[in-house]
Amino acid sequence: MKAYFGASKGSQFGWVAPTGALGQEAIVQIVTVINGDAQKLQDAQRQMFNSQQALMQAFGAGAAAPQMQMTYTANAKTVDGVTLNQFSTQFQPPAGAQQTPQQMQMQQMMAFMYGPNGMNGYTGAVGNDKMIVGMGVTDQVLQQLVASAKAGQGGVEAQAPVQAVAQQLPKTRLMAAYLQLDVLANTAANYARMFGMPVNLQLPANLPPIGGTISTEGSALRADGYVPAQLVQSLIAAVQQMQMQMKGGAQPGGAGGPGGAGGL
Repeated sequence: MKAYFGASKGSQFGWVAPTGALGQEAIVQIVTVINGDAQKLQDAQRQMFNSQQALMQAFGAGAAAPQMQMTYTANAKTVDGVTLNQFSTQFQPPAGAQQTPQQMQMQQMMAFMYGPNGMNGYTGAVGNDKMIVGMGVTDQVLQQLVASAKAGQGGVEAQAPVQAVAQQLPKTRLMAAYLQLDVLANTAANYARMFGMPVNLQLPANLPPIGGTISTEGSALRADGYVPAQLVQSLIAAVQQMQMQMKGGAQPGGAGGPGGAGGL
């Protein structure tokens, strides 16, 4: 498991790279730490879920349509002394009706994206000034998230690859975000192999992420981005190596390649 976090006025959000088998673990795994009045944040979140469920029922497409069931369960779990509320969204077939092939396909895709139990997560207050949200993550990740929030750790700023990117961006900002593209590429390659595709993507460890900031300049908003050359070069080299392996390993100057024995 590996995650990078972005920071906005002390609030953090991040994407966790899944490691389990396709359909057994959610592809979409998100962790968030929000700073503010924890009680008001939780109340607003609970009202939002209840309102969404009421709207779905009011604007349903009829009895023959798949039903989207949204639930919010207070005090569902306790992790390291922090009480967490559970939220979940599940798609269910119409009552008494047989699933169509399209509905079965949609259910399979939902399992791939959000795991076998549908889209679900946990949220709770850490003290009076922080609220955490973990969607689609394991209990181990929840424990790490709670510990990080208690310690006031930002996540990104202590990591050398992120520091190198942050130095290239404006120091005064409203928000900073970082995308670890190598982790995203490796995750996609892992799932491709589960489908039997001969994808062997090999990337160096601890590559710098893509960085972006939003700041103000006078009365205007300013957006800046930075794409490290090391990241681009490593991705291009890894893709070229993967393509050569898929073609049988022929390389320029080697046996069977241009300029080599048996080549043109």
